[in-house]
Amino acid sequence: MLAPVQRPSDDADLRQAQATRASRAVVGGVYFVLLTACAAGAYWAMFSQFAPWDDEGFFDYSLRLFLDGHTIYNQISTGYGPFYYEFWGGLLKLAGHGISTDTGRDIQTVLWVAGTAGVAASVHRMTRRFALGVLALTTTFAVLSALQFEPMQADSLVCALTIAVLVVSVFGVERLPRAACAGIGALCAALLLTKINVGAYVLAAVGFTAVMTIPTLARWRPLRGFAVLVFVLVGPGVMLATLSEAWTQYYMALAFASTLALAFVAHYAGISRDQAGDESRSWPYWLAGGFVAVFVLVMAIIFALGTTPGAMWHWTIDVTSRQASFESAGPGIGDAAVTWSLLLAAAAWIACGLRRARPDSATAGPALVGGALRMLVGVAVLLSLVNEFPFDLSPTPLFGLAMPLAWVAALAPRHVVLSTRQRFVRLLIPSLAVTSSLIAYPVPGSQVLTGSVLFIPCAAICLGDGWGELDAWWSSADRARAAVPGFGLREALTALMAAFALATVFEHVLQSDEIFHNQYQGGQALTVPGATRLRLNALLADDLDALVSTARAHCTVLWSLPGLYSLNLWTGLPTPTTQNGGEPFWLTLDAAQQRQALKAAEASPDMCVVVYNGTLINNYAGPPTPTLPLIEFLHSDFHLIDAFGVYDLELRNPPVTRARRAARS
Repeated sequence: MLAPVQRPSDDADLRQAQATRASRAVVGGVYFVLLTACAAGAYWAMFSQFAPWDDEGFFDYSLRLFLDGHTIYNQISTGYGPFYYEFWGGLLKLAGHGISTDTGRDIQTVLWVAGTAGVAASVHRMTRRFALGVLALTTTFAVLSALQFEPMQADSLVCALTIAVLVVSVFGVERLPRAACAGIGALCAALLLTKINVGAYVLAAVGFTAVMTIPTLARWRPLRGFAVLVFVLVGPGVMLATLSEAWTQYYMALAFASTLALAFVAHYAGISRDQAGDESRSWPYWLAGGFVAVFVLVMAIIFALGTTPGAMWHWTIDVTSRQASFESAGPGIGDAAVTWSLLLAAAAWIACGLRRARPDSATAGPALVGGALRMLVGVAVLLSLVNEFPFDLSPTPLFGLAMPLAWVAALAPRHVVLSTRQRFVRLLIPSLAVTSSLIAYPVPGSQVLTGSVLFIPCAAICLGDGWGELDAWWSSADRARAAVPGFGLREALTALMAAFALATVFEHVLQSDEIFHNQYQGGQALTVPGATRLRLNALLADDLDALVSTARAHCTVLWSLPGLYSLNLWTGLPTPTTQNGGEPFWLTLDAAQQRQALKAAEASPDMCVVVYNGTLINNYAGPPTPTLPLIEFLHSDFHLIDAFGVYDLELRNPPVTRARRAARS
């Protein structure tokens, strides 16, 4: 049988399909190469430093105790939620692997690279712009570099879960909205049961988005007012504990202005007539169902393992609510940040008012000024997140400009008509970004960076909107026909954004990789168990190796000031009690728990204490109060064995010495 004659149109379709497949292969290949480079840099960075505050040690050691069968809250003191321990403990159990310094850093490396990939994929999906996907990838890799300093910190899991909300909303709401809503609800429960304040922020953002965009909810005016009130006041409400501090007042004003601007935009959007029959009426049930399912499951597991509700409440509510009283420094927000946040909130109100005065319509043309301003906002947010000129606002935190500009991402261009699904995603992303940045209260550590990561897709949305508006404006005008053939505004914008993306590849990936690699290669490998892939400065490595070796030779129990629990993992020596408290433990353990810890310590004759003599201790309202019985015991009943750089190793005095000292006193 003769083959059918192929028509010219069939040839054209075939060539188009082949070109599309080739283009996708090239794009996928570029992303793969970039993520491979990011993975290499992340590994080198993760294994070439050791933070003196050792948050890593607290999480690794408490997770080790949990894996060994101890009950969190009743036997293990931690202010973090049960999902953290169930999630990581469950994965490690399934893998048949314990927790160690090396393992924790492997996990953190995966979180860093996966988070980078998730943000880049989401941006590419939303904007359909390869250059913006690359920009998102490189900027996210730079922002998430903060993860190298605190492996296994609960905030790392919080960051990953928040990015997961982004990915599920971008990829799921458009195609499978019910399943996506269930997933978002489940992730909200996981966040709440990992770090309660962050969970409250995310719930406020998701609830606000749902009420303002789902027609069946948005029609209830009292419900809309309540959702806006919670969304706008959740940040200031959490900060009331330190209201007398100037930095708290500035932070509250920044949060209030940023959320209020988003409320203006959400209220302006209203409910379109064509959305009356939308299937979104079932979304709230799926959101609630996903939340309840995960919440009940996690709580059932933790109570089945022996945790009591009272102990859980004490550590996750009572202790964490007191954190601001002994750990509060505050981000460096000044008068200027407050001023521009209030001005930008006013700009949001004015922009929405102008839109309402001239109602949106599908026939409204793209605006030159609007497109240019959107692109300017996108560039400003991206550069401010990496402290680049001319938007390096130091000492104002990275989110100081991004927070009050987030509303621009929520406001679609005038000529764009959005479905309920699209409006939900467009409002959710900036709402989550603004509330996630509140995590920097009360201690602005690495959370300043990890809490700012969702501003990257906000910036990309602004760039994509502006790019589209300028492109459409150019194409709809006679200017396009009058331009030089083959080169016009469209080509200029493409070339400009490609150059911008390429510049960030060199700066944020290639140059960073070179720095990380040189640091790793110049380090000296530790010889301590569980951290043999860690390469540090030669002096520090020698000190830590000698400290661990000496402690293993002289001690059977080990504690440390202010709480450096990596040393317990490396030496294999236990603490006198599993109720160690967070860092600093003398401020997180109550009087009864300190008495129990003191009793356990007094029963350990060969107990040692490692005292850190660096400046870290000043971060916690000064040195420990010597009048506390536990601290007095650790100071008076021990003698120095040896000093290892900034670390002193002290052994408990023999019984004769203790008796003589008691007689003299």
